[in-house]
Amino acid sequence: MLFFCMPTLVSAEIVVPTTTTNYTSWATSQTGLSHANPAVMEGTYTFSAVTEIFRHSAIIRGTNTTVTLSGGANGLRIGTTGSSSSGTYDSLSVTGGASIVTDARIQVGWLGDGYLYVGAGSKITNRGNDGRLIVGDSRDSHGNGNGKVVFEDSKGNAVVQLVVGYYANGELEMTNSDMTVTDYFRINEGNTNNKYTSSVTLRNSSLSVAGLFNVGEGASTSTFNLENSTFAHTGSSGLDGDRTYLGMGSGGQATMNMVGSTFSTGKVLTLGGHWTGLPTGKGILNIVGDGNTLSTGGFYVRGSEGAYGHVNFLADTSGGFSKLTVSGTHSGETGHANFNNQLRVGLAQYAGVLYDKEFTLVTVGADSAISNVNATSGAFTLAVEGKSVVARLAGEEFQSTPASTGWKTLDGGSQVLQQVTLALSGGDATSYQTLVAAMNAGQVEGVNYGKTHFTLNGNAIQYEVLTNYAGRGYTAWDFSTVASGVQVAGVTLSDGGDFDYRDATPGAISYNTWAESAGASHLHPARMTGGTFTDSEIVQVFGHSLYITGTGTKLEATKGERSFQIGGEGSSFDSLVDRVVISGGANLTTKGRLQVGWYGDGELLVTDSQLNLGNHLIVGDSRDTPGKGKGRAVFDHSTVTAPGTFTVGYFADAEVILQNGSSLTFDGGLNVVETNSFSTPLTGTLQIQDGSSLSVANQIYIGQATNSTGIVNLDNGTLTGRKTDGVATLGVASGAYGELNIGNGSTFNNTGRTLTLGNTNTSTGVMQVIGGENTIKTRTITINSTAGNVSSLNFLADNTGLSSIAATGAVSLNNKVNVGLAGGMVAMDSNTYTLISGATSLSGVPTENFGLWQLNSADNTLTATLNPDLELVNSPLNQGWIFLKDTSGADPSTISARLVLSGLLPGEIDNFVEWLNGSDYLGENADVTLDLLQAEVDEESENAILVSNILNAVGETYFAFDFTGYGSSVWLESATLTGQEGVPEPGTCVLLLLGTLWLIREKRRKI
Repeated sequence: MLFFCMPTLVSAEIVVPTTTTNYTSWATSQTGLSHANPAVMEGTYTFSAVTEIFRHSAIIRGTNTTVTLSGGANGLRIGTTGSSSSGTYDSLSVTGGASIVTDARIQVGWLGDGYLYVGAGSKITNRGNDGRLIVGDSRDSHGNGNGKVVFEDSKGNAVVQLVVGYYANGELEMTNSDMTVTDYFRINEGNTNNKYTSSVTLRNSSLSVAGLFNVGEGASTSTFNLENSTFAHTGSSGLDGDRTYLGMGSGGQATMNMVGSTFSTGKVLTLGGHWTGLPTGKGILNIVGDGNTLSTGGFYVRGSEGAYGHVNFLADTSGGFSKLTVSGTHSGETGHANFNNQLRVGLAQYAGVLYDKEFTLVTVGADSAISNVNATSGAFTLAVEGKSVVARLAGEEFQSTPASTGWKTLDGGSQVLQQVTLALSGGDATSYQTLVAAMNAGQVEGVNYGKTHFTLNGNAIQYEVLTNYAGRGYTAWDFSTVASGVQVAGVTLSDGGDFDYRDATPGAISYNTWAESAGASHLHPARMTGGTFTDSEIVQVFGHSLYITGTGTKLEATKGERSFQIGGEGSSFDSLVDRVVISGGANLTTKGRLQVGWYGDGELLVTDSQLNLGNHLIVGDSRDTPGKGKGRAVFDHSTVTAPGTFTVGYFADAEVILQNGSSLTFDGGLNVVETNSFSTPLTGTLQIQDGSSLSVANQIYIGQATNSTGIVNLDNGTLTGRKTDGVATLGVASGAYGELNIGNGSTFNNTGRTLTLGNTNTSTGVMQVIGGENTIKTRTITINSTAGNVSSLNFLADNTGLSSIAATGAVSLNNKVNVGLAGGMVAMDSNTYTLISGATSLSGVPTENFGLWQLNSADNTLTATLNPDLELVNSPLNQGWIFLKDTSGADPSTISARLVLSGLLPGEIDNFVEWLNGSDYLGENADVTLDLLQAEVDEESENAILVSNILNAVGETYFAFDFTGYGSSVWLESATLTGQEGVPEPGTCVLLLLGTLWLIREKRRKI
């Protein structure tokens, strides 16, 4: 196994002295300061002049770092001419608990684009009279100063004024963060000359504003998204202090979207236009679902003088609508709710929305009023009843009348599945596909929360939804605005009843008819719990999922040759897969074969249960439909018995996992990718792990089919071939590849049988034996010797050593045995291991050494010994071993190594160590940490790493390592091994300096 290290340059950091008082002057004087080589501030800094981060980036980090800015009105500017959001931002990152305190503005984006990131534990505090945080500030060069600011897990932020978009595009994102604004909050301030797009998004965050609140000024597009967040506004006195605005500018649009959030203001919330009515702005408020809390001191929607607004209550599958509470006291518009006939009630998606029949949308105080509520809105009628607005389902309930909007009453149990078929007319296939795509999008006024799954069959749209009401529920949809020229010509709805079949009466069933009539689906699977269900037809789990659960639950499939099939047309691992789950002590019994994957992809999950099959188990079966029947199966602490063959991949890709002591027994054989007549290569993988076992009577074929790949991994698992006249073949047909990996204390029991690696001239069989705790038995071993056949038998040592194969017949290796290390560094308790023993004849043993190892054969026994020439003494080598003897008897002993490497550029040691930690190079028992000491030979280029916890053992230890995969630019200069708790002193265990000639060969590379 080869490993390659390709270190990359680490961007240098230029540390700002804490004595610096004028950051901009200091930055200008620095050579090499750039985006890739940022300025770093760690400590306490006070900058008395304006701080400009132009044409480079900066980092403020650390819990003890505070940067105070007192540079007048313009405290901090990020972004100069030439910086671009499409290229490289001028940026500032505040992380690790650092803080910024400023008495003046923070302008993110100025003459060019700028970016500010405030991370976990860090915060900004703006306390000056002119203390604005401006995200996108291009007042002097319109369009050249776009800005983006991101807060993540940042608490305690405080600014005086918050402006997102000032003659520029601005974007503010807050996630798990909070901020307090002591004066005003504006999205797109000014912006009278050009159109800009700015947005603020709060996710699980909170924002409080004490002063003016405006979303959208001028000819701009502004969006304020509240996602599971809280926004609180207390308002201020003055001309505009008793109002908050969405869309007050001329020709602009402002949208606020609420999902699971709280919005509160004691002032009048005005949608569209200024209080004078002169500007012509549009304000949209989308309140999605029933998880929002919205309260205002008054509510006013413009509906004249070119300024107007929309209030959209949008239901989703959460069960209905939220409510607006207007709590102000009657005084002018305060306390009133005036909608100007722009109150709309609709769906957050086009179909599949479920709710009660009546909702209260708005309430006002005792001395206030509601005015200008339109009478109807889609499928609803709206009415003012006392101090409330009530929405009720209206119009004709769908029976069979063609219409584009409507609703349907459902009566049933606590969970009722509804299947819907809409017959379409007035269009062609393309327009119908466009309609389905639009319905899937579920977008209304820019809000996309539609999740219902739609399919198109001919000229009919089909989908399904589930009510969660005890008694009566209502389902509605609205296609009136989806597509022109397409009409809903007919509607069919079928109530499936309770989708959970635990109450179904066991006995004789027709499962397919049962599941179809009940409306089983992937989201709402059929369930069997309690008793024995018997089906005399083929059980087909197509287009849905099936759960068989609980002790005492049994499904008997009594049809002959083909009893049970999983995976119908259209099922796919990329989207919805047909699935069967058997768990909790349940049982599946079949008379014929079980096929996982048929006309589509299929999955079988078995946990703590039992399968008794009457014939074959085939995972991945696509003989009639190339590439459409991929299969996956997982057996967890379960058993399977079958008289047939176990096939992993039949004209299809397949994956099978046996885990947690599962046991599978077949009277036939094992085929991993059995047949493949398709041009597309196929792959089958079988994983046997965690004490699980697979026993077959006949053949074991791994990579059987033409141009296929079969892989079997034994990871503390057992694979047994029972009949003594059977065969095990890796790489059977022409162009096939078969691989068997045996490791972590596994057993491959092929006793009395033949073992062949590479059956033809062009097939390949690879068997890898990893570590020293495996048990492998076979009669013969034959590795194909023809030209072009690259089969091999590989022994890889780990800290447990090397395993031995017990053979009782002829062994023909044909010079194709390899011996190596499973990791880059291995410690073993011996320098000699038996690889093959007991053979009647042994031929084809390689005569050359394998790096650390040399092979020896005598008396039909093959052994591997650490090459004595590679024990490190004075030879400059990049692989080798050393013998350590612990005479103290201490328990345990720990060996550590300090390795000095040359050929690394300054700063590359961090990348090199990170690469080691991120790979399996050192094995699971190794831990690489940076040694702060450097080599005395050359401080600039020679670096050291410390490898600890290599081995915990006593007695004699052989420590081997292989650096051949390090690459041409990294060399081992010296290595020192140190033993603790009784291991001899380091001086007796030193790999000496490897000589100056080695260093001359590749001393260093120049930057």
